[in-house]
Amino acid sequence: MSSIHRDKHGMHGAEEFEVGQWFQSKEEVVLMVKNYNIRRGVQYKVFESDQLKYHGKCVQFGNGCNWLIRVTIRQRKGYWEVRKYNGPHTCLATELFTDHRQLDYHVICASILSLVNSIAVHQPHAGLPPSINCSKSLRQPLTGNPSTGRPN
Repeated sequence: MSSIHRDKHGMHGAEEFEVGQWFQSKEEVVLMVKNYNIRRGVQYKVFESDQLKYHGKCVQFGNGCNWLIRVTIRQRKGYWEVRKYNGPHTCLATELFTDHRQLDYHVICASILSLVNSIAVHQPHAGLPPSINCSKSLRQPLTGNPSTGRPN
């Protein structure tokens, strides 16, 4: 991959998408588009989505907002690339929601997973009191008798 594509991978704190930006998978594209719209409190609708493309527009498209995104797979290169982007949203969220249409379990799981992955555990036994003997192998419970749960 060329260096220009490496520099444009993912969002990395960027506020807006840009043409030429690329993602490793369609799942990453969908998650980033959902997160973008959730953070702004606006809604979008998916117009086309299959194994080759993902195309979304603001629900206010044509009524004062021209936001749209078209991302397609670059099959020879193996990544998804933003091919067309009209942004940012020019519509305004008319009310603040405590829930959002695109806030689904995929977005919630990805957020929790990134939070868990950010917690570094270098010595898992370091915080345990000395009275707990952690020197035994973690494999020991797996080698016991499965019917009784006791060691052989």
